Amino acid sequence: MCELYVLVFSPGDGPHLRAFRAVVQLVVTAMAATRGLDAETVEFGSQVYLAIKGDTQEIAAFAEELNRQTGLGGFTVLLGGRGDVSTLRRLHRRGVVRCAMA
Repeated sequence: MCELYVLVFSPGDGPHLRAFRAVVQLVVTAMAATRGLDAETVEFGSQVYLAIKGDTQEIAAFAEELNRQTGLGGFTVLLGGRGDVSTLRRLHRRGVVRCAMA
């Protein structure tokens, strides 16, 4: 199982960045829905992420499409245990595909 996290809110965001991230959240949610992937909001400290969940191949393909269609870039694959706090801390400036080890 993999999870792709996209930052959608940070307390220091100005109005323009909040508006941009709201649009990103809508686009990412719509893209996930068309692929049949689950999307949910996840809070980590004062930041809010959109988590997309699926199997490894689905998430890798989704991240590639997201990079290509949105121009956001920076989505990478990172292996780590489920609930790995150090992994979540690295999400501050980029999306990360986090694959839980079975």
